[in-house]
Amino acid sequence: MDLDLKEIDKLEASRDYTNAISSLKAMLAQDQTEIIRYRLALIELKTGQVKNALANFQLCSALEPQNHGVTLNYGHALKAAGENQQAAEKYLQLTKMTDNKIVAIGYWSLASLKSYSFLAEDIDDITQRLKLETTPPGYRGLLLLSLAEALDQQGNDDEAFMALQRGNDIIAQHRPFRGDLYQQLIQALMRDFKPSANSNTESLDTPIFIIGMPRSGSTLLEQILANHSQVEATHELLFLGDISIELENKGGYAKQLSYLPAEKATAFAHDYLTKTAIYRDTDSAYFIDKNPNNFLHIGLIKTIFPDARIINIVRDPLDNGVGVFRHFFSEGHEFSYSFEAIIFYWQGYLALMQHWQNLFPGEIYNLSYEHLVRHPDASIEALLDYCQLTSEPACFAPEKSNRAVLTPSAAQVRKPISASAIGSGLKYKNHLKVHLPSLALIRNKADEIFSLSR
Repeated sequence: MDLDLKEIDKLEASRDYTNAISSLKAMLAQDQTEIIRYRLALIELKTGQVKNALANFQLCSALEPQNHGVTLNYGHALKAAGENQQAAEKYLQLTKMTDNKIVAIGYWSLASLKSYSFLAEDIDDITQRLKLETTPPGYRGLLLLSLAEALDQQGNDDEAFMALQRGNDIIAQHRPFRGDLYQQLIQALMRDFKPSANSNTESLDTPIFIIGMPRSGSTLLEQILANHSQVEATHELLFLGDISIELENKGGYAKQLSYLPAEKATAFAHDYLTKTAIYRDTDSAYFIDKNPNNFLHIGLIKTIFPDARIINIVRDPLDNGVGVFRHFFSEGHEFSYSFEAIIFYWQGYLALMQHWQNLFPGEIYNLSYEHLVRHPDASIEALLDYCQLTSEPACFAPEKSNRAVLTPSAAQVRKPISASAIGSGLKYKNHLKVHLPSLALIRNKADEIFSLSR
């Protein structure tokens, strides 16, 4: 079985989830070992097959109730399905375990639900665990972010920010942001990329790419569009990033992309559609790829999917900055643990987006988060018109959707569209005074580049 699971590791590493699931199901038919069922459930959850994942996690949990990995991911599947109370019960089980690393993960999972109300005893327990030398530093950071969420719920903004700052400082040491590499990539794209005449012309599918800064409302936007009868949602897919790495290794991403042969562009498009198929249940021509970081890959998108729709959602940089600063990302987004890095990342995003708009005028739809939540009907009508989709009532009530949501905003998008989050970053403005002038400049630049009406 070890050899078989090594093959699964290879399939997962190449993001060939279709064959990974097929192989695991074949293995499970021959051997009911729980590790096989657990691996299957993990990939099912990753690819949005939440109902199947829940069934398998339930079986695993019944046999191994003390397996913290099973308990954690069972909770994640319940959260994706909108079963927040049941998810909280799973996460609470983790907080009762003896290993402080597992406890920290449990508390952060509760914090990220955004629907769990921390109790005084939770705060006391977190505080005591922070005093223990046996709590590893990285997990101490996670406990501090959880404590910040609990204190924020109490309205204790000053202490919440202090915990938030301490937690992010610790995490930043363990997950440093390589701003030099980010800057080099943006400079190379702006300097070396030239739109190719050899784009793919064969695809009948029309991907809708939602881009922007993370925590800017992309999940709400996805939920609105996914409620349309002709549109399917997938996940925050990484396939474009994989293509960029392949091209980078062959002599430079931007240069290779500029002179990509037409047959190679078509092959990349075909491979992308093949790998995304597992996330889809219908043969609808429209489907969503909601990875905010795909703003780095607009040149690639226009090369392999010339007719793709690209929607750039933009949120006030203070609200957005505080949003990412309050969140722990399981992978990527290393810039989010420092406000200096958040500002640097915003500046790179704006510079590159301005470049893309100069190269592809009128082909990127810019949408203000504030305008969307203040004027949802008009915003959604205009959005559907850009996507060349007819208006459907379900798009105007995204909270009524029962689709699984795998992103951190799962709880928020199950509520009616609201402007209540506008100005949410102001509660910490006294702690961010040194950064406010830079954030104001970024906001003005964003409004100018994207012609935003907030």
